[in-house]
Amino acid sequence: MKTLNVGRTKYTLHTVDGIHHGLLGEIDYSQRTITLATKAFNGAKLSAAEREQAFWHEVVHAVLYDMRSALESNERFVDLFADGLTQVIKQVLHGRKLVPHVSKRLRKLPAQVSRNARTKEAPLRRNTTNTLRKRTPQSSRAVRERRSAA
Repeated sequence: MKTLNVGRTKYTLHTVDGIHHGLLGEIDYSQRTITLATKAFNGAKLSAAEREQAFWHEVVHAVLYDMRSALESNERFVDLFADGLTQVIKQVLHGRKLVPHVSKRLRKLPAQVSRNARTKEAPLRRNTTNTLRKRTPQSSRAVRERRSAA
């Protein structure tokens, strides 16, 4: 059986021919399982893209649940976010060089790398134009000094 860690929770992945009410995927928080259908409600086999979309949809539910976000139960948000996430992941994993060094590093990461290990290397912060930039030791020190002076 395959498992997936989301935050501190380990989910077991299951595949079945069909799920009740025509669902393509289902997450059970109490049993810690993600169930994915291989066939649609009418019995037709699901394409790889449909199964992948269902997988990421359920993963988004798991992440939002782990974050204790009210958006976890908002199906419209989860669908839209999963669609965007699927597109980006396909581009990165299939060699499209969005940011070459990031794509290359993501493909080389072991399966169970903690979030802290990935982000420790170059802490990022938002500036006033809402773009990411590397945090420099001087800027961090200056902020601490301003806070202590106040």
